[in-house]
Amino acid sequence: MQPTEPLLRVNNLVIDYSQGKSLFHPNRVAQPAVAGVSFEIAPGETLGLVGESGSGKSSVARAIVGLTKPAGGEILFEGTDLAIANERELRVARRDVQMIFQDPFASLNPRMTVGDLLTEPWRVNRGSLPRSEWASGLATLMNQVGLAPEHARRYPAQFSGGQRQRICIARALALRPKLLVCDEAVSALDLSIQAQILNLLKDLQEELGLAYLFISHDLGVVRHISDRVAVMYRGKIVETGDCEQVYNRPTDEYTRALLAAEPSLRPWDRPAGVASAS
Repeated sequence: MQPTEPLLRVNNLVIDYSQGKSLFHPNRVAQPAVAGVSFEIAPGETLGLVGESGSGKSSVARAIVGLTKPAGGEILFEGTDLAIANERELRVARRDVQMIFQDPFASLNPRMTVGDLLTEPWRVNRGSLPRSEWASGLATLMNQVGLAPEHARRYPAQFSGGQRQRICIARALALRPKLLVCDEAVSALDLSIQAQILNLLKDLQEELGLAYLFISHDLGVVRHISDRVAVMYRGKIVETGDCEQVYNRPTDEYTRALLAAEPSLRPWDRPAGVASAS
């Protein structure tokens, strides 16, 4: 059997926000936010991208969905390089690559009903779903994420944080994507709600065959949902492997330090040589 072709392949991605030298900082050396990052995601797979705040994780996510222009490298989605794609190619790719943001309060327009929020992708992407099927499509989306279809006339303020994130997930599913980029998608939620959303994402993946790039600073969350893990530090990936390998036999010093500092990892789960944080 031939190996499965990656759905997404990122090669030597570089993202640079810095301005380098200036009148007031003549000796400053420009430091890219992302410096030569490479990874692959297969269809139906979850890759967890983990690292501390400022490591460049969200910059990678924003480049993949077209919100940030990379300074170099390739973002190959089903063979199309999104880093240099024209507007028509990007429009097609955006249907297949959707993003779930961290803050469910800020990412929903408070003046739109849930029904309007979920049907907006069909309005913008003409031809994606016939208007005659919007009502049934809306009900399907809400059922898929565990919300009552009769609540489609409500506004975001009438829902809890966990329910709002379910709305965000439903909106991301509207165009039937192949890849969801989840950027700290549960970090703003209570622990009990986090577990519910993670289980929902796993159920949707099994039902719809989705692939995920799951970005988080929380090693426990990443371990729960991911097939493989990539550890990012100062704009670079320092270690990649399946969960069992990275969590139990880390090879990079930074990975070991990150594991030692993670309070959600129980002492008996810690790999040999990784001490608990004091």
